[in-house]
Amino acid sequence: MSAPACNMLPAARAGAQDKRGRFCEVYCAVLEARAGQVPDHRPFDDALTRLGTEPAGTGPAVPLGASGRRLVAAVVPASAPTASRSGCRCRQQRHGT
Repeated sequence: MSAPACNMLPAARAGAQDKRGRFCEVYCAVLEARAGQVPDHRPFDDALTRLGTEPAGTGPAVPLGASGRRLVAAVVPASAPTASRSGCRCRQQRHGT
């Protein structure tokens, strides 16, 4: 990573469930299925940065067909200076000081 993470702590301490194993299964399946369709395709191990010990995947097949959930995603572009002015700042924590 080019910059340190703002806050790094075990997922259990953050009150979150660690689902990285299943995410990796899904992401790898999508990468393999779309290998000839995306211009910046790269191997799975090059596409993600591993962080600590990750749990194993859950194993069920990854359905790659159209979703029946009718989800909508939107991307709102913003520049870093805009995000900083609105209060989205990453503070580096110093330990032991």
